[in-house]
Amino acid sequence: MDSRPVRFIPDLHAVSESECGPVLHMVGRVSAAITGAFDVTGTTVVENNGHPGQSVRHLHFHVIPRWEGDGYPRRSETPELDTVLVKQADRLAAELGSPTTGPTR
Repeated sequence: MDSRPVRFIPDLHAVSESECGPVLHMVGRVSAAITGAFDVTGTTVVENNGHPGQSVRHLHFHVIPRWEGDGYPRRSETPELDTVLVKQADRLAAELGSPTTGPTR
Protein backbone atom coordinates (compact mmCIF):
# COMPACT_ATOMS: atom_id res chain seq x y z
CA MET A 1 0.00 0.00 0.00
CA ASP A 2 1.27 3.44 -0.93
CA SER A 3 1.90 5.53 2.19
CA ARG A 4 2.39 8.86 0.40
CA PRO A 5 -0.15 11.52 1.38
CA VAL A 6 -2.93 12.25 -1.12
CA ARG A 7 -3.20 15.81 -2.30
CA PHE A 8 -5.95 17.55 -4.24
CA ILE A 9 -4.89 18.51 -7.78
CA PRO A 10 -7.41 20.86 -9.42
CA ASP A 11 -6.07 20.69 -13.00
CA LEU A 12 -3.04 19.97 -15.16
CA HIS A 13 -1.45 23.29 -14.27
CA ALA A 14 -1.06 22.12 -10.66
CA VAL A 15 0.74 18.83 -11.41
CA SER A 16 4.35 18.87 -10.23
CA GLU A 17 7.15 17.64 -12.46
CA SER A 18 7.63 14.58 -10.25
CA GLU A 19 3.90 13.71 -10.47
CA CYS A 20 3.64 14.18 -14.23
CA GLY A 21 5.49 11.00 -15.20
CA PRO A 22 3.42 8.61 -13.06
CA VAL A 23 0.15 10.32 -14.05
CA LEU A 24 0.86 10.07 -17.78
CA HIS A 25 2.15 6.53 -17.36
CA MET A 26 -1.21 5.52 -15.85
CA VAL A 27 -3.14 7.31 -18.62
CA GLY A 28 -1.09 5.29 -21.12
CA ARG A 29 -1.83 2.04 -19.26
CA VAL A 30 -5.56 2.78 -19.22
CA SER A 31 -5.51 3.67 -22.92
CA ALA A 32 -3.74 0.40 -23.79
CA ALA A 33 -6.11 -1.56 -21.53
CA ILE A 34 -9.18 -0.04 -23.21
CA THR A 35 -7.74 -0.97 -26.59
CA GLY A 36 -7.19 -4.55 -25.43
CA ALA A 37 -10.39 -5.02 -23.43
CA PHE A 38 -12.82 -3.58 -25.96
CA ASP A 39 -11.18 -4.36 -29.31
CA VAL A 40 -11.05 -0.72 -30.41
CA THR A 41 -8.67 0.70 -33.00
CA GLY A 42 -7.51 3.61 -30.84
CA THR A 43 -8.33 6.07 -28.08
CA THR A 44 -8.65 9.81 -27.64
CA VAL A 45 -7.43 11.30 -24.36
CA VAL A 46 -9.06 14.51 -23.15
CA GLU A 47 -8.20 16.65 -20.13
CA ASN A 48 -9.84 20.02 -19.42
CA ASN A 49 -8.50 22.91 -17.33
CA GLY A 50 -10.81 25.54 -15.89
CA HIS A 51 -13.91 26.94 -17.56
CA PRO A 52 -15.28 26.34 -20.07
CA GLY A 53 -14.80 22.63 -20.25
CA GLN A 54 -13.97 21.38 -16.78
CA SER A 55 -17.23 20.59 -15.01
CA VAL A 56 -15.67 18.44 -12.26
CA ARG A 57 -12.85 20.45 -10.71
CA HIS A 58 -10.08 17.92 -10.17
CA LEU A 59 -7.40 16.48 -12.40
CA HIS A 60 -8.88 13.68 -14.46
CA PHE A 61 -8.53 12.30 -17.94
CA HIS A 62 -11.19 10.96 -20.26
CA VAL A 63 -9.87 8.00 -22.24
CA ILE A 64 -12.37 7.54 -25.02
CA PRO A 65 -12.51 4.32 -27.07
CA ARG A 66 -12.40 5.01 -30.82
CA TRP A 67 -13.27 3.16 -34.03
CA GLU A 68 -12.94 4.22 -37.68
CA GLY A 69 -15.99 6.28 -38.64
CA ASP A 70 -17.34 6.47 -35.07
CA GLY A 71 -18.57 10.05 -35.49
CA TYR A 72 -16.55 11.38 -32.52
CA PRO A 73 -17.19 13.78 -30.89
CA ARG A 74 -20.77 13.08 -29.90
CA ARG A 75 -22.71 12.61 -26.70
CA SER A 76 -25.29 9.99 -26.01
CA GLU A 77 -28.54 11.15 -24.50
CA THR A 78 -29.21 7.64 -23.20
CA PRO A 79 -27.43 6.75 -19.93
CA GLU A 80 -25.76 3.33 -19.84
CA LEU A 81 -27.23 0.71 -17.49
CA ASP A 82 -25.27 0.11 -14.28
CA THR A 83 -25.01 -3.60 -15.09
CA VAL A 84 -23.29 -2.75 -18.40
CA LEU A 85 -20.93 -0.32 -16.68
CA VAL A 86 -19.98 -2.94 -14.07
CA LYS A 87 -19.19 -5.49 -16.80
CA GLN A 88 -17.08 -2.90 -18.64
CA ALA A 89 -15.24 -2.02 -15.42
CA ASP A 90 -14.53 -5.71 -14.77
CA ARG A 91 -13.12 -6.18 -18.30
CA LEU A 92 -10.95 -3.09 -17.93
CA ALA A 93 -9.68 -4.16 -14.50
CA ALA A 94 -8.75 -7.59 -15.87
CA GLU A 95 -6.92 -5.96 -18.78
CA LEU A 96 -5.07 -3.55 -16.47
CA GLY A 97 -4.07 -6.26 -14.00
CA SER A 98 -1.78 -5.25 -11.18
CA PRO A 99 0.49 -2.18 -11.50
CA THR A 100 3.48 -4.50 -11.05
CA THR A 101 2.41 -7.62 -12.93
CA GLY A 102 0.33 -6.24 -15.80
CA PRO A 103 -2.68 -7.85 -17.46
CA THR A 104 -4.27 -10.93 -15.94
CA ARG A 105 -4.96 -12.67 -19.26
